[in-house]
Amino acid sequence: MESMRSALFSFKVSNDPAVITSRVHDVLRAFFPLLTEKQELPLGPDNGFLVAFTGVSAAFTFSLRYYQAEHYYTLTGDVSKSCEAAFERFTNAGMEKLQAALCSGVPGVKDVERLLVMKRNCAVPQYFEKSNNKVLEYDFDQVVHHEKSPYQDIKILHSPTLGNVLLLDDLQNLGECDINYTHGLMKFGVNSYKDKEVLILGGGDGGLLHELLKESPKFVTMVDIDGAVMNACKVHLRGACGDSLDSFTGTNYEVIVGDCLQYMKRYAEEGRQFDYVFNDLTDIPISSKDSKQKDEQPTLELWEFVLKILKLGLPLVKPDGKYLNHAIGVSCVSALEEYEKVLKQLPIKVNFTSHTAFVPSFMEEWVFYEITKAEAEAEAEEPSAA
Repeated sequence: MESMRSALFSFKVSNDPAVITSRVHDVLRAFFPLLTEKQELPLGPDNGFLVAFTGVSAAFTFSLRYYQAEHYYTLTGDVSKSCEAAFERFTNAGMEKLQAALCSGVPGVKDVERLLVMKRNCAVPQYFEKSNNKVLEYDFDQVVHHEKSPYQDIKILHSPTLGNVLLLDDLQNLGECDINYTHGLMKFGVNSYKDKEVLILGGGDGGLLHELLKESPKFVTMVDIDGAVMNACKVHLRGACGDSLDSFTGTNYEVIVGDCLQYMKRYAEEGRQFDYVFNDLTDIPISSKDSKQKDEQPTLELWEFVLKILKLGLPLVKPDGKYLNHAIGVSCVSALEEYEKVLKQLPIKVNFTSHTAFVPSFMEEWVFYEITKAEAEAEAEEPSAA
């Protein structure tokens, strides 16, 4: 697959737009001699214009957009692989050339800004979003696995620096380099799992199960709805899950392919409780659950899901047990505040603490919560009767 390259420039000039257009054209011709065509599209009164520059081969195109009210210009270049060398020269030296051409005898010019160079139409996706919707660029070089299950789009991509990385619906889930995530979720080194009963909600990548089994627990029950994720990870994400998903049953664990909501209801009816309950499901949503905007409906549904998991999961925790979950990146301050507000308003009174760990494949510091029942702690602190 032939990849494309795109570069974005911008500048502000209070001068004759025809002069600016001509000078931009001259700079482009210096790097792309075959640039021969220019088409201008007026955008109506006070809206400026759009000029397209291209060549005979149409292997490259530049568009110059003029915003008349602000005297602001954006220049966007798109080239195919056949022009990659010329484009690299332009992105390295073009900004300086544009700066010189536009500043020469032109009053009121501000610095030319090059925003970024992006690769498009790549055989392997390179760009994904952080938790706060900022764009991350990866060095993925191979699609190891790709399928669509009834629940989500599953990708496992290889990176020379991160190993294999699982992405679900194009959101980073776990990389083979991400032991920090799993240890952060466990509060590793502080909590003891030896001889404990543990419930994992989600966790289909197998990373948490694998690390917990090293701690000699009494029994671990894991419930994840998507068997396709587990089948893919046991083959392609072994750096994280090891051999823990090779069999869905063992002497001290069971992996159940099913809806964790239904199983939590069943365990509650049976009066079953666990020393530790892990919520390794979806991130908490970015937007406020109190938003009334129509386009926020998906976010509202996610907050309702978060609340439902808490209300079903906390009763399954033993009085002296703990509920642990991951949340979102540290930069999503309002979302974290919203989550803590939810915790304070639960029908079951809880105490909670948070901690962070840097997760390599997320390229950011991630927040984790440890939640305990306040009533149980209060009873433990009461003096015994004489």
